[in-house]
Amino acid sequence: MEKAEEIISLLFDKNIQKESRSFVNINNKWAEILQDSRLADHCRLEDIENGAIKVSFDHPGWIQVFKMNQSRILRRLNQKYANLNIHSVSMFLKDQKIPERKESAPESPVPKSEKKDYKANMESIKDDELKLRLENLKKKLQGDN
Repeated sequence: MEKAEEIISLLFDKNIQKESRSFVNINNKWAEILQDSRLADHCRLEDIENGAIKVSFDHPGWIQVFKMNQSRILRRLNQKYANLNIHSVSMFLKDQKIPERKESAPESPVPKSEKKDYKANMESIKDDELKLRLENLKKKLQGDN
């Protein structure tokens, strides 16, 4: 029997392999594609999706610099990665600090009277093999090996 991790890895490898390889390649050559090391220091490729790249910036001034060079950047991208057919750019300002929420945690949707103890639930399982598998899964999720 295969591990769930192996099955999930295979799924992601098959479905995302092309996009992820392209993203990694472009990300590694980002400064070269931009041909401006200062700009490369202030913007980051976040995603490639449906013929568009998503780029984040640390200051609005760098968005303007990118916009002035956008057609050349897209041309270089399409010369190096023609199979992706990048035709547009989505730009956004990346917040440096995310304000902390000061709201209290919402109440649990399950009333305390209806909550069941983990051990009580495990004791209700009659299948010993299932119990063992659930215990092993719990240990793995908690980081115990």
